[in-house]
Amino acid sequence: SATDDNYALDATLTQPCSFGVTIQDFYSGPPWRWDLVNSLRVKLTNGVLSSAGDVAVLGGANGLAIQNGDGAWEIVQFANAVLTGPGEYCLTRLLRGRRGSEGAMRQPVAAGARVVVLDAALAQLGLSANEARQSFQYKWGPAPRPISDIAWQGMAMTFADAAAIPLAPAHVRFVWDDGGGLTISWRRRDRAPAAASIVPAETAMSEAREAYDLEICKDGVAVRGFSGIAQHAQ
Repeated sequence: SATDDNYALDATLTQPCSFGVTIQDFYSGPPWRWDLVNSLRVKLTNGVLSSAGDVAVLGGANGLAIQNGDGAWEIVQFANAVLTGPGEYCLTRLLRGRRGSEGAMRQPVAAGARVVVLDAALAQLGLSANEARQSFQYKWGPAPRPISDIAWQGMAMTFADAAAIPLAPAHVRFVWDDGGGLTISWRRRDRAPAAASIVPAETAMSEAREAYDLEICKDGVAVRGFSGIAQHAQ
């Protein structure tokens, strides 16, 4: 509800989700390829984890959402899961920053961070695109009881529609020419399923137009910026 009144049913969950916390610090890793250095240790309050083959993981299996200290969520996938204690797992052979979440790896994640397993127990809220970034009142509780029952809880929440934000470019290159000029180039990424293919010479594009903001920084401070530039800029 937009006004804490006249609530409408959004989703019904028929099974509990699998969730827990990290039990050791989790450090940043390489995006877009297997992380063979870091391990992720988690303790689940509910649910179990199991290993999966590379092909299954690349197809979307074994996904987790991990919340960092800023509140952002990194999507991580894993191939190997080893049970190390009651409800405790050591996860290795990781894929980091999935679904455009590589920006959530700006800092290490301390032990005790929240972890949610991305599986069929979850349901997507029924927000439309024009309702993103608007505050709504939500209530959740046992379906057989009325929303006035003490078992129901609620709060106001706003969702950023992160899945609609274009993905950051990859394969950034810097080339100096003989005259001292610098050419900066990169490869576009796109959320369209066709963009996942490595066969075409050009990445498929689902956006209405292509434009970029570029900042050149020194000691963490932007000293020059460009806006609206095309895929290659000098």
